[in-house]
Amino acid sequence: MVIRGACTPGGFLSFMAAVGMLYNPLRKLSKMHGVLQKSLAAADRIWEIVDQKTESAESAKQIGFNGLTDSIVYKNVYFNLKKGKPLLKQVNLNIQAGTKAALLGFSTSDRMALVDLIPRFYEVSSGQILIDGADISQYSIKSLRAGIGILSRKVILFNDTVKNNITLRENNINKQHIKAAEKACLHDFIKTLPAGYETVLNTNSSLFSRKQKKLLNIARIFCKNPDILIIDDSDTSLDMGSDKLLEQAITALMKDRTSLIITSRLSIAKACDKIVVMDKGIIIEQGAHSELSQAGGYYHKLSEYEFFNRRELS
Repeated sequence: MVIRGACTPGGFLSFMAAVGMLYNPLRKLSKMHGVLQKSLAAADRIWEIVDQKTESAESAKQIGFNGLTDSIVYKNVYFNLKKGKPLLKQVNLNIQAGTKAALLGFSTSDRMALVDLIPRFYEVSSGQILIDGADISQYSIKSLRAGIGILSRKVILFNDTVKNNITLRENNINKQHIKAAEKACLHDFIKTLPAGYETVLNTNSSLFSRKQKKLLNIARIFCKNPDILIIDDSDTSLDMGSDKLLEQAITALMKDRTSLIITSRLSIAKACDKIVVMDKGIIIEQGAHSELSQAGGYYHKLSEYEFFNRRELS
């Protein structure tokens, strides 16, 4: 066309430049399908959360939870997180006040479900959970959760002072954060910080190591002073035997409290008053270590696995 004079050389070069400029937009357009699919998958998860039922509305008839004095009783409890997939089946369990109970099993999900029902993070599908003889649905959620402390895997630091990270901004607390930090074996470390208890932390603060974050969480629970304690020992960073300071703090935390400990280690189970063995959402054995280890049942078999006695043999 240029030779025939139908197009100028400048026009031809402009055309080639335009074709070259089309490459990147076309390439991006070809990737758009994958981006849309990822977005649709994310949207499905978001709407799944949005469609979840909200927590039960508080009723004027609900009573306040003022501490555990008798027992926590599971009566024929079933729990389905998803339809057709029960996590708990026909659970019957009695935990007396002041008892240290170890929850053992191959799966963590059913044991987590068992303890998550107590603060009513989920509601039972059928059956009852009684605290001091009253169904937990009769207690207000706020008062119930105020009486429960959870020592979990992940510790969240807030963009606030060390003091407020311990007290969680509760009002009318007079030096209680210092006493809690002392019990959690964290006070000496906090004194070395630039502004002590007034040192401002952030969510990714490098001032606190992983262990010190665990101790901070323990200090929070001491400050809260709950009657019921839930410990997730399935995370190796919460290893009560690997660090004397952490072991001392957790031992002090469990004193005079009803403790439910999710663990996979025989050394922890031996120190507990009661052992509850679960398999596929069913309690298959429960009792003291001396009883279950001689019964020749499932607990005896579990104790032979490496993941239970790895530390016992080291």
